[in-house]
Amino acid sequence: MNRMHTTGESAKWKAARQNTLRIFEEFRAVPAVRQMLPKTWENLHALEVCKAEVFERWAHFLIHEYIIEKGENKGKPLSAGTVLNLLGSLMGEAVRRWKAESNDTLKLFLTAPDTNATTDAARWWQGLRNQCRRTMFTRAMEQGELQDKSETPLYLKHIREITQHYALDDASPGEAAQRKFSLKTLWQAAGRSSEVAWTTVDGMQWDEHFKCVIIEVPQGKAGKVKLIMLLVGLTVHDCWFIDFADYLAIGPRLLHDDDGANWLMPHLQDRATPARVLGRYVKEVFEHLSAGGVRPGASNVLCAKMPAELVVQATGHDLRTVSALYEYVDASRACAAPGSRVLAGWPAPPWGQLCDTPRPADIADILRMGVNESALETAIDIALRIDSAAPPQFAQQGSLRPAVQVAFAQTILHYEERHRAGEARAVHARLRDALVKANITTQADAHETLRRWSGALSTRFKEANIAITARREHDGITHLAGVVENIGRAIGDLHGKVNALHETVGNVQVTLASTTPPSVTTLAATPTGSAPQLGLAATPPTATTTTTPQATTTTTPQATTTTAPQATTTTAQLGLVAWGGDKPPVLPQSTLAKRKLQDVFVELMSLGGTDDHIPSKYSASDAQRCRYTLKWCKAFATESELVDMLPGNPSKPDHGSRLKIARKLKDLVMARLRKAYKDRAIAAARTGAKKNKHVVPPGLHHADFYCSTLEYHINKLTKTPVEVSREAFQAFRVEYEAREAAMTATGQTEEQESPTASAGTKRMRSSLEGWVKTIVNGVTL
Repeated sequence: MNRMHTTGESAKWKAARQNTLRIFEEFRAVPAVRQMLPKTWENLHALEVCKAEVFERWAHFLIHEYIIEKGENKGKPLSAGTVLNLLGSLMGEAVRRWKAESNDTLKLFLTAPDTNATTDAARWWQGLRNQCRRTMFTRAMEQGELQDKSETPLYLKHIREITQHYALDDASPGEAAQRKFSLKTLWQAAGRSSEVAWTTVDGMQWDEHFKCVIIEVPQGKAGKVKLIMLLVGLTVHDCWFIDFADYLAIGPRLLHDDDGANWLMPHLQDRATPARVLGRYVKEVFEHLSAGGVRPGASNVLCAKMPAELVVQATGHDLRTVSALYEYVDASRACAAPGSRVLAGWPAPPWGQLCDTPRPADIADILRMGVNESALETAIDIALRIDSAAPPQFAQQGSLRPAVQVAFAQTILHYEERHRAGEARAVHARLRDALVKANITTQADAHETLRRWSGALSTRFKEANIAITARREHDGITHLAGVVENIGRAIGDLHGKVNALHETVGNVQVTLASTTPPSVTTLAATPTGSAPQLGLAATPPTATTTTTPQATTTTTPQATTTTAPQATTTTAQLGLVAWGGDKPPVLPQSTLAKRKLQDVFVELMSLGGTDDHIPSKYSASDAQRCRYTLKWCKAFATESELVDMLPGNPSKPDHGSRLKIARKLKDLVMARLRKAYKDRAIAAARTGAKKNKHVVPPGLHHADFYCSTLEYHINKLTKTPVEVSREAFQAFRVEYEAREAAMTATGQTEEQESPTASAGTKRMRSSLEGWVKTIVNGVTL
């Protein structure tokens, strides 16, 4: 049975320890030190190391002789903080290794790092650290070095500009939506840049009073959880719910896992260092900033607006060492509201006071305009891709459905503003398409419908939050706010009646147009760029297709008939979406370079599932990747799964269910490739061939697996090819699923069996995983 240790066991702690011992070996290489310490650390005796001279020489080496060998600080000396950390790290190693020794002299020396000790060793150690600090400070001052090397704070202004930058990205809108959602969540959490990687859908709750999402964020460094509130923002670029809606609509799909953790941002779980990934997102917009600046920036903003007792509710700092009071003051929703409100761009409450949160846009205001509730819920599911593969909490009866409704309503609220700014075109295209598929409006009128909804929601949103936006230092505005809110509600109801009348008139026009076709003369006289009298929206001239053949005259003995030129045909007449000035979304290039294997397989199977059905839009190389995808996935699929994936099935499951099947097949493909690499390593060991650094490439442990990645590994395994046959793959599937079930029952993982697992997967098995599993299983902490 394994034992629990009092020392750190995380991958980060182990890496820091190894780095300390690596530098110690360079220290031992100095001739004068070699005589004192002739052996490596593991073979040194306690009395050889535990003496003042060794640590004083160690400090001198770190300050004056050691030069950083790689990285962005290559060629520079160590900073003061790093020197003190390395000094303490070596002393810590000595204490851990020899604290059980019975030698009295050694015991006294090992009291040095004890801050409560009054021994000569403790006073000497404190003096050595102070002298190191003064020496480093003097050197930096004389050389004009930067003393404060902490991260540059990143403020709400920067978050707004980053959000706007990614909202304008038409080249890769899905990736952009993922990036801005990750950074907005990090800002609202006021957290360390790696903390949001551990948030899960299962850890999210909807708060009906505060009208926000509550989520617990695990703080690995402090070993505690932090409660954060995700609110609607004051402006379009402050709002977490808009970024959440964009993420659901066009970002990477969130697929529910019945057995494992359902990460809110799975793309950060595939990386050994989430902080670096988030840092790259920031640096694309601000080269001199990084994600590490979010926490100091948010802390500065909050400290300027409220007392520390409220600040720590948002930042999660641990003040228990300052006062015993903080043993009893923990994260609560009411106490977290002021900080969360400020981080969402709203004015701060009066100093030291608790407050309510802003009211979000409400789909009830859309329903009051005469829209059918069932049709609207269907439109929400289509626009935000809520199907059987999505987390069940997002479904129509799910616990987080109110959050999904708010996300949709906030997106409608800011539709007109983002439309004018040219933002989120791909999201707007999905909104228009969803309204048409839900039979709420026609393709031609979808844009105008969304504009009307946007105007009505905008009015109500401003009225509902006037008490926050207008308040300064007195409460007299509250009564006035109530009066204005009542007036606004009356105006909103009037808006609903006018809109309902508008839609009724439009329907009548369409009915009349279909029963009484316009004459040839009327159609011929319709000018280019204007809509004929069919109740359809006008189309800009640039979107008009004109065909004007010459008139012809046919003469017969009975009469002469003249055929008029054909009328101008508009996009509205052709049934195309009228973009209303919004550019069509940029279509992705016909390439499989960054398309996931499961997505490509779903597409190919929906077209027929054979090589003959591969679309002609793909190049020859991409067509080959399609053939590999079909061959491998179909060999792993059961007969029933293939029937569900093919078109023409009367009981065909929805897209989400088919995507779940494809994801399962993708996992089997990756598992078979891992086995192929292990088999190759065994064969190489038998022949005495050179070993690779990784038996299994680290990428085969990641959740993301692209269509082009399969081709890469097939080519790499050319010398030991995988036999792709249905019989062999089905046998492998049975064995793999049985082994997975057995490991799940015993709590094992594949990474525990293989010592060659990547750093990223090992990191995911840290102590935080236990906390996440507790949340998944519904256990209250």
